[in-house]
Amino acid sequence: MNHVPVLSPGDPGVTNFVPATLQMQAGERQLWRVSNSSADTILDLQYVFDGVPQTMQLVAIDGVPVNSQDGAQPVS
Repeated sequence: MNHVPVLSPGDPGVTNFVPATLQMQAGERQLWRVSNSSADTILDLQYVFDGVPQTMQLVAIDGVPVNSQDGAQPVS
């Protein structure tokens, strides 16, 4: 970010990688706005709870609700 390299566990020589964490309450739902704003890096986003990857629901792409273009789903 801002010309500062972001290390990942796959980078040579990286031995102290710690992934970012976000705290949530049990049963809580959150809406996250995610932007992959890099020109040459792929965002690998995964939600893990107790070591188990969880399913995330996609609700919009570029601010447009999923399935809103074909009239099949209501737009709120």
